[in-house]
Amino acid sequence: RRELVMPARVPADIAAAATRLAKSVADGIDATGILAVELFLTSTGELLVGELALRPHRSGLATVEATVASQFHNHLRGVLDWPLGSTEMTASAAATVDVVGASSGADPARYLPAALAVPGARVHLYGHRARPGRTLGHVTAVGGDQAEALDTARAAARLLLGP
Repeated sequence: RRELVMPARVPADIAAAATRLAKSVADGIDATGILAVELFLTSTGELLVGELALRPHRSGLATVEATVASQFHNHLRGVLDWPLGSTEMTASAAATVDVVGASSGADPARYLPAALAVPGARVHLYGHRARPGRTLGHVTAVGGDQAEALDTARAAARLLLGP
């Protein structure tokens, strides 16, 4: 299962260190627009940079529903040298769950009405040809806490796989 929650489930000191490291990387490469910095937290508490993406990234998909200005808006603002929008969250928590092709190869669009009936779920299907294991879309939900948001997103994503 491919899932992401906002804010991250890490202690405040780790989140602060991750923010400092990401800002240092962005400054070091003189990034324009947005920059996704994938970090790994080792068992000894060390942060390691795993990937850099100078573009909108799957790790920021929840920003469409969960922040004042999404990663897509801020990317365009940065490239156009406009003021960046606020990245403040508009809810206490958000979660994104990928919709991955079922082993049956069924098209999740067939089950879209059921997923859309889940209160608070926002379904995004990419229009790809369905095949097992392929990422076909994602579901985002916001909530009062990470568990609530994740439960909602999981429920809708599960329905997209069919009976």
